[in-house]
Amino acid sequence: MKGLTVKELERFKMLAAIGVLLIAINFIAVLFFPTDASRVIRFAGSTVLNGYFLIAFPAHRKKLIITLIAFWFRDIAAIFYEDGTNDWGFFICGGIAYLSLFIRQLKSLWRFKIITPSITITGFVVLACFVILYSLESVLDMAEHDRDLIYYFYFLGISIVFLILLAVYYYYRIGGVRALSFSFAVFAFTISDIAAYFGVYMEDHLFFLVTRTFYLAGLIMLMNYAITRPDAGEEDLVE
Repeated sequence: MKGLTVKELERFKMLAAIGVLLIAINFIAVLFFPTDASRVIRFAGSTVLNGYFLIAFPAHRKKLIITLIAFWFRDIAAIFYEDGTNDWGFFICGGIAYLSLFIRQLKSLWRFKIITPSITITGFVVLACFVILYSLESVLDMAEHDRDLIYYFYFLGISIVFLILLAVYYYYRIGGVRALSFSFAVFAFTISDIAAYFGVYMEDHLFFLVTRTFYLAGLIMLMNYAITRPDAGEEDLVE
């Protein structure tokens, strides 16, 4: 990771170690604890990870502060998801987190010339995402829920699709380890959300093992992206 001091590198190693430990704790929570308790443990774990990042890397925290706060509130909403009063909060906060990443990265890519081949590739990816989104909606239709929930579902889903579009274009257009970290984080969050969706509506809680693993891995890679300095040929981040 370029541009980091020895102290910052040591702090990131500690952050990664905390993330791995939290993944192991969440595995145990999913397998042996009730769902509500397991979700509280997820919330506590993400609080620890996000808190450590904000404290250990004060020079970089403004890059992700909105995203991390939105994810934090979404983890709170997830605890009470089944009681029917906070399911909309889960989708809204997730959408805000993804859109904040999309807007920030879009600003930093805006000055680059658009390359047609990358747009074509990205278009195919987005088309595949909408097919997945439509398929997930068919699963939602089979479950009992408030019909208004479908609008929040599509808000979150379209936010993810836009972010995937940007992540693919970012890596294709800029390349480099930093762009790869951002793209991995985006796809990790996507896999996490899809697994959580199946876990809730197909009532198979083993999907939550995938959810927790990719969610925490996505946070770590996103933080890696935030603290890594761009290469000489990469974009200058808009602060």
